[in-house]
Amino acid sequence: MKGFGKAIYWLLLVTFLGLLQVWIIIFTHFILKETIGFEQLMLNGYFLFFSISLLSLFFTDQALSYKKVIRFKQREFAGFIIFPMIIIIISVVLHIISFQYKGVDTDRICSCHYAIYTMTFLFALTYKTQQIKEKL
Repeated sequence: MKGFGKAIYWLLLVTFLGLLQVWIIIFTHFILKETIGFEQLMLNGYFLFFSISLLSLFFTDQALSYKKVIRFKQREFAGFIIFPMIIIIISVVLHIISFQYKGVDTDRICSCHYAIYTMTFLFALTYKTQQIKEKL
């Protein structure tokens, strides 16, 4: 449980700092007394870029780790290399779709966004917990 607690703390800190631009936009809209919805922030791609950055960090960390590459198991390869790449590809395609087609169902796109965020955060917690346990 010690590793999981540190992983949650790490994820909260990374989320706060990684989404600093979103907090500034929300604060600016608050000062100007304008409304901004979560859906508008989502469709602008702020959270997708954050998810891609976070997953890319894990992907490169795992792929370039010399010790890990030597003793890779198939399960680890699928979990720590293939899974982030799939989420990154889906995120990029979804972002392109949201900007290319104006008649796209925003509810469906928002549902896909939520699924990507959930998968990203679950993956981040799993990866970071595993990494912290290895260091303990």
